Amino acid sequence: MNDDITLIADGTQRIVLRRYGSDFETEIDRALYRPYRHQRPMSVRESIIPTRYAHWYFSADEQPRCGDEIVTDDGAVWLIVELNRSESNATWQCVTKIYDVVFGLDEFVDHLRTEYEKSPGGVLHRGFRIEKTGIAAKFARLKVGSLQESLFVLIREKINFERLDVFRRADGTIVEIETINHPLFPNDFAEILCTLKN
Repeated sequence: MNDDITLIADGTQRIVLRRYGSDFETEIDRALYRPYRHQRPMSVRESIIPTRYAHWYFSADEQPRCGDEIVTDDGAVWLIVELNRSESNATWQCVTKIYDVVFGLDEFVDHLRTEYEKSPGGVLHRGFRIEKTGIAAKFARLKVGSLQESLFVLIREKINFERLDVFRRADGTIVEIETINHPLFPNDFAEILCTLKN
């Protein structure tokens, strides 16, 4: 396929290029979609939430960025993860991915911050202060040991975590946050390893 979109007679569609966290949005009348046919290594999160990849080709005056979104007329939102120019510099060539977010983020949790209070007898008691409620999340069990259960959690919100922060699940269970893998792009998923103490 010629990489210059001006030579493509048909098969194009209208899209909107949108930048997460800003007012930037531009309409592009002719964009070409092609399924991604190469095998890509699948991360843990992509095995939890079904993920598809695709190529998009289009011309735009404003330079797109990794993390920008391509929104189609049917409401699908593709996240740009790789970006190149054609040899003629007339066309942007994007590798994008899309999540089945509605299926994937199937639970709402609260983000709590640990606070300690000392009793009159001098004993420290652990309590929690609510930082944020109603965070859409996806939990997956990684392993079950004799002392603790490890959980892998995905969220798609920017949250400032501190040491000893926890999640409170819908049933009231407190889940300890152990490690956080922050997303590469502003609107990508954060990967969080948690433990449930028995």
